[in-house]
Amino acid sequence: MRNCPSCGSQIADTATACIFCGHTFEVQPAATDLSTKEGSIKLARKLLNNYERLENLNTEINDLEFQIKKRQVSSTPPRYSTFRFFWPFFIVAIGASVLVAFLGSIMAVAANSELLLAFVKILSYLAVPIVLLAGLFIAKALRNRANAKLEEKENAITYELNGVHQKVVGLRNQQSDLSVEMLVYKDLVPFNMRNRIYMQKVINLLETDRAGTFEEAIETLKNPRK
Repeated sequence: MRNCPSCGSQIADTATACIFCGHTFEVQPAATDLSTKEGSIKLARKLLNNYERLENLNTEINDLEFQIKKRQVSSTPPRYSTFRFFWPFFIVAIGASVLVAFLGSIMAVAANSELLLAFVKILSYLAVPIVLLAGLFIAKALRNRANAKLEEKENAITYELNGVHQKVVGLRNQQSDLSVEMLVYKDLVPFNMRNRIYMQKVINLLETDRAGTFEEAIETLKNPRK
């Protein structure tokens, strides 16, 4: 381990950039004899692999960030209201009141009792608030259970996305390290040729003896008609 000269944080000896502040370290390219075709091909293959890795890392990062954006849990997630579960009890209450009044009236008429009839009327009136009060407690319990399931699902998604976030951070660190490593070749490779397609063309030129060195292959690609 060594200390970053910029922020003082401990980082790996092999790190090319500080993961805490982003400070980059000068990287010396591996000794490669570019005056020979073999050395030039070796460098071209290395650059091709690195550019391909950068492209793959960029694609993977974009896919993961799209996944995060698509599945992001809202800061104000929806919740079920009590009324969603309570409104059916209005129908039940009315039905209970009518049923009590109907059956009670039949019994009162059969017994020829005005006292029983009066009691039935009172009971039919009380059926409504009794059913609604019981329904309120039941609706709250159902609401809490449904919201608990929603919260459990949201927590599972959040936990999963945290893992995806960490993966993105790791991939970005790899991308940053590789990009810093490739900076040492910026004078060798023009900006528009820093991709695997052009590196494959360089390799083809060298392998078919249309260029003897890496620099000659680059010049040939820059001026194809010469």
